[in-house]
Amino acid sequence: MAATITLYQERTNIEGGHRIYSHVTESTLIPPELFLFKEIDDTFSHVASVEDLAYPTTPTVGIGYYRLAEVTQDFSDVGQAIDFAADIKRRLQLVATAYTEDVDSFDGSETTVITG
Repeated sequence: MAATITLYQERTNIEGGHRIYSHVTESTLIPPELFLFKEIDDTFSHVASVEDLAYPTTPTVGIGYYRLAEVTQDFSDVGQAIDFAADIKRRLQLVATAYTEDVDSFDGSETTVITG
């Protein structure tokens, strides 16, 4: 079964720049909270990797990061805003693919001989 992510993105011209709003509105197999924020100052850090899914979905002192399903970023340069929006999609595709591969490779059985 493949992980799926439904992403809503809104691009808005604001005074002095450009805003990108990205929201994972739906997902299957993978949690929708795929945007990592720094716990220390609540700033966006990056799109989660499979390993990052271990972080909590609420800020927790001392953990370092937390995950949310949405992120808003403002840019003064339109090119940077366009690149950011595209990068969000690319990174979400990577995590969906990696998560699917992890789940698919989990199925099965093995026998291991351990000697001392």
